[in-house]
Amino acid sequence: YQVAETGDLRRTFERLLGHSLERFFFDWTERPGHPVVTVSSRYDADAKQVRVEVTQDQKGEPFAFPLTVSFAVSGGSEPVRLDLSVTEKRQVAFVPVSSRPTLVRVDPEHSLLAEVKEKKARGWWVAQLKSAPRVPERLRAVAHFAASRNAADRKLLVETVSNDKFYGVRVAAATALGRVADDLSRPALLAALEQDNPHVRSAAATALGAFGKNDAVADVLEAAWSEGDRSYKVEAAVLKSLARIRKPPLKMLEDALGRDSHREVIRQAALTALARRKEPRAIEILLEWTGADRPRRCRMAAIAGLGQRVTRVATPEEETGKVVKRLTGLLQAPGPRIRAVALQAMRRLGGSAKAAEDVVASLAEHDPEGRVRVAAQAALKAMQTEKTASAELDRLRGELESLRKRNRDLADRLKKLEAK
Repeated sequence: YQVAETGDLRRTFERLLGHSLERFFFDWTERPGHPVVTVSSRYDADAKQVRVEVTQDQKGEPFAFPLTVSFAVSGGSEPVRLDLSVTEKRQVAFVPVSSRPTLVRVDPEHSLLAEVKEKKARGWWVAQLKSAPRVPERLRAVAHFAASRNAADRKLLVETVSNDKFYGVRVAAATALGRVADDLSRPALLAALEQDNPHVRSAAATALGAFGKNDAVADVLEAAWSEGDRSYKVEAAVLKSLARIRKPPLKMLEDALGRDSHREVIRQAALTALARRKEPRAIEILLEWTGADRPRRCRMAAIAGLGQRVTRVATPEEETGKVVKRLTGLLQAPGPRIRAVALQAMRRLGGSAKAAEDVVASLAEHDPEGRVRVAAQAALKAMQTEKTASAELDRLRGELESLRKRNRDLADRLKKLEAK
């Protein structure tokens, strides 16, 4: 055996295949990035053909790759295929068909390593969502309709949550419905809480957290938490969403902290929910769970929760000082993840954590972990930005007071002149 390079592999393949692979290896092993492709399809009824335009939207030179577009036609046993060799930034092809296609499939085998976007008629998108045989195609259709606020498009997502045969597509549809919390999506998401697949139930529970102060949704989530679920992940999602809509009793959250679960998802959800509580006791509990005797995932959730709690709820200076002191101590923790999440919490605190500025500056310069240095630099910038903003505000206040004094002096002089 000897040392081999990528070029040796290319030449070996070329000897076996009998043609050059120089462009292929350049695109996929030497240059940065990947193709960003937009495929626009339009049917011309008069000419009985489909116009297909392919554009590469990434920066730089075009990639070279094969692209297949398939057209299902009514009455046809086999789809019409367009096999296009894409080498330019923009290419156009015309495909003759016997009638308007019922389904247009771009890269039907899902073999192209690219970011694919499509522009085509709504009917073709509907057909893709309902009948495309491959999951990536249906997910692309879900993403298309997720960007729409049209009631008809959202009804398609409602149907998908209930009917798609693959749970991953139902999860994507549930997540999309949660982006617009309205009367159309609520019944579908509530019904999805009863589906057999735990991934779908979890996605539905998470999406329901976007419904604000909706008592009906809160009642269902509260009942779901009380009844429990076969999946820890679903229970955690229910608790998180319930905390967003209706503040659960502190006792409920403390009880949740006593429950074991896979990867501590329930305790993490309870600690996240505590960050929304106004009671001083919430800070005490979060501080307790940052201790080295607690599971690492719980510690990280508690540390993040401290940063959220102090910035989300008006907190006395004394309590804020306790939080900053604990976060500063955690910057010396042996685990880089603990240090990083403590720095992220300090970043949220901004100028409130200025007492730790020297320690943070040292970590930004000397910490052996790159991610910790990046987090420290971000925290330091937040502290200094707030300090700069405060100094600028003081300067503006001083200038305003100076202008007021000058105005008073001018007014006095004017009165004296008028008196003469």
